[in-house]
Amino acid sequence: MNYYINNEKVSKYEFEETLLDVIVEHCEDEFDTMLDEVHGEINLVGLTYNTSYVLKEIDPIAYKISFDEYVDYNYQERMYELEREEEITLNDIQFKIA
Repeated sequence: MNYYINNEKVSKYEFEETLLDVIVEHCEDEFDTMLDEVHGEINLVGLTYNTSYVLKEIDPIAYKISFDEYVDYNYQERMYELEREEEITLNDIQFKIA
């Protein structure tokens, strides 16, 4: 198998590391939005907070574990697409396995 980033052949390691970095960057805001949409807002003594903010502040370890699982899921999905010889573009970077 050959690995390409923006039509340039790269090593498997470089491909996987770059893809993971781009997915992490892509997921940072997306994860918080998903948490807030799925779990709504939290009301404490009349004050309203986003779920993502509360989890990040109250239990940063649980937040990090959940975020890492979200990233891993997205990484696995992208690799599945790429292994089916589909190319994907994330953050203006094109990835392809051929």
